[in-house]
Amino acid sequence: MNIKDSIKLMELYAVCPRCGCEVIGNGKGTLECDTAAGSFRRTCSCGWYVEVQEGVVAGQAPEVEVPADEEPDSEPMPDEKVEPDSEPEPLPVPISEPKPVQTLKADKKKVDKPVEWRGFVHIRCEACHKEATFCLRAPITQYTCRNCNHKMELRKPYLAYTRCECGQAGRYLTNIPDYTFDIPCATCGSPNTVTYHRGKDCYVPVGHAPKHGRAKKKK
Repeated sequence: MNIKDSIKLMELYAVCPRCGCEVIGNGKGTLECDTAAGSFRRTCSCGWYVEVQEGVVAGQAPEVEVPADEEPDSEPMPDEKVEPDSEPEPLPVPISEPKPVQTLKADKKKVDKPVEWRGFVHIRCEACHKEATFCLRAPITQYTCRNCNHKMELRKPYLAYTRCECGQAGRYLTNIPDYTFDIPCATCGSPNTVTYHRGKDCYVPVGHAPKHGRAKKKK
């Protein structure tokens, strides 16, 4: 088998006659051609393959002409071997969609129950960002801004502790998530700067930490 014969065999079996695949390599198909041994083998991932062994003297193998505008004949050559069609693979069973997770009754009560605010509060309007400080004598779950009349639901508050130069200490509920902000003193009106304390999970005066007394040992 010479190079000219091997090239024509490559052109003849470039396309798999069973599935029409033209890819060789990457698990799609293989092509083996040994001109010295006079062998040619072409395989496809669909199971089709063909083997051609030279049975004549080297250089006298018949030439195969392939028309340029027509597809190669899918009929097997005298020496080629075609495996029978394998059984089709079973179709995969579709996976059913997961069912939604049921919400527990306890979680529903916890989510639906409004958060009540009471006492000294420092609230920032989510519409105009105007801040207000006042005392709530009755619990509320909604806040109406005095500047723009915007109504908003009150979520879980943050605790903020203040300590003024006049000696007044305060405890406030706030909805401000900033790292540092000012709360006016309820007695003199001076701004008291508070900052978030990561360890205590609350706002404390700048330069101060909430004091916690230690229990004395019993004698």
